[in-house]
Amino acid sequence: MKNFLYGFLLLFILYSCDENQIIDSPKDKVYEIEHLSGHIQKGPYNNGTTITISELNSELGQTGRSFKSEIKDNLGSFEISNITLESPYVLVEANGFYFNECTGDNSEAQLTLSAIANIEDQSTLNVNLLSHLEKDRVIKLVKEGMAFDSAKLQVQKEIFDVFEMTNEEDTITSEHLDITKEGSKNAKLLAISTIMQMGNSTSDLSKLVAELKTDIYDDGKLTADTIGIQLTTQASIINTIDVREILESKYQIEGVDGFVPDFENYLNLYIENTPYEPVSMIKYPTTTDYGENILKKDVTKLKYGIEYSLAANLDPSVSLKVVISGGLWYYYNSPEGPINWGITTYNNESQSFTAQEGAEFCDLKIFFPRMEGQNDITIDYYENGSNTPSFSKTLQFEEVDYSTVIDIPENGAYGPNLLSLANQEQDTIYVTPDIKYSIEFDMLEEIEIQSMIKLSNDRLPVNITIDQNEIINFDYNEFENEYRLYVTFVATQQKYSASIVFNDHGRTDFLGMARIDDNGEFAYSFKIDDKVIIW
Repeated sequence: MKNFLYGFLLLFILYSCDENQIIDSPKDKVYEIEHLSGHIQKGPYNNGTTITISELNSELGQTGRSFKSEIKDNLGSFEISNITLESPYVLVEANGFYFNECTGDNSEAQLTLSAIANIEDQSTLNVNLLSHLEKDRVIKLVKEGMAFDSAKLQVQKEIFDVFEMTNEEDTITSEHLDITKEGSKNAKLLAISTIMQMGNSTSDLSKLVAELKTDIYDDGKLTADTIGIQLTTQASIINTIDVREILESKYQIEGVDGFVPDFENYLNLYIENTPYEPVSMIKYPTTTDYGENILKKDVTKLKYGIEYSLAANLDPSVSLKVVISGGLWYYYNSPEGPINWGITTYNNESQSFTAQEGAEFCDLKIFFPRMEGQNDITIDYYENGSNTPSFSKTLQFEEVDYSTVIDIPENGAYGPNLLSLANQEQDTIYVTPDIKYSIEFDMLEEIEIQSMIKLSNDRLPVNITIDQNEIINFDYNEFENEYRLYVTFVATQQKYSASIVFNDHGRTDFLGMARIDDNGEFAYSFKIDDKVIIW
């Protein structure tokens, strides 16, 4: 009896092993593929791209058997006939150049895309961005024991969740999606393709794809905020009209009846529901070599006659137009002329400034004159191809207290300051002969100034010594009974000073002014009128 039980258990174990072997690896079955065709799409891959089809075992490991094919047109079409497989699972890989649906150009570098599929009873197989994103996680789930078809649908849903696009049951797997066909699933694929591509070079796209695949590998969820912010930012700048026109033009050139699915709906769904906030791919620096930047969005005040910059740092893939309206302004054509701005003719108090295609930096020097009827200035921003302003603001002119720009110290570089004494109410200034005094003021900001200070007497000889070795930034001229100090200079925190000695006894009229030029008008002056110096 004991031997009988032993024999029965041994037979049962052998039978069980044989049954599992038949289920996991059907050695007695082959798969004759008479014809397999499909498309490689990011946008469509270009003619001549090589395709490799590799056989996979039931755990999705490569068996070593592979077949080659080649894309036969510029729509990514391929086909292969009469292949025999021992497993229905295959890996399809393509590496080549593709048509960029966001720019309308061919990619500047090659991109690898792949798909894994069960081709039993299938005659079509497409490779696209969705099939590539899901591949590694599908393999992981299958190795953990999940059925292949279930793993495919689960990971596809997870990726759609990342892009906020799961609002219906998805039963069509990625290798049967096609961006040239109508249908909601195809629209989702195109939306994801444009989001991933927008603003990226091929190498940048490849990096982003790899990072997203890694992030979702363990649990199928997006956890990296940096990726979420990048995707949201890229989605926010897609010009859907341009994408649709680019693809329609591509299909027309290739002579096919391609259809652009309603990807806009799923793009908007993502933008509306993503938890991430976009960051601008256009930066407005605070200042440049041309001055304070009035395009910086928190700048709301202007000063008359001050030179400003109109500057932006851009990703070369985005577009920018700004429209200035409401008053009068001038910009410099030379020698410090516009950088990468296309400028329309000034018309009806309005002018457009458009970043040249591919520009990474735009700038120009601009100023607003003080004039009768000068209104507040409006700036409308048309960012990323928007047909309506993406941002608008009003710049208001503010009056400047230029008296704070000039400082008149009580004591100057060489002695008591005559300009400080002249500020006193008395019309007569008494000084001591044969000691040094200063004539001095300081400019605290870089503003155009004109000044002239004169000591003269038409009736009596004036006996004054101004030492030309003790003059700071003034020009000096001496005439009969007249001494003049004057400047026409721009400087920052600049001192103007001269030493003066009154010899013996005498008197002189003391006159002068310093005028700050505010774009053709003297916005502020300090004057010395009817002062007499006696010593």
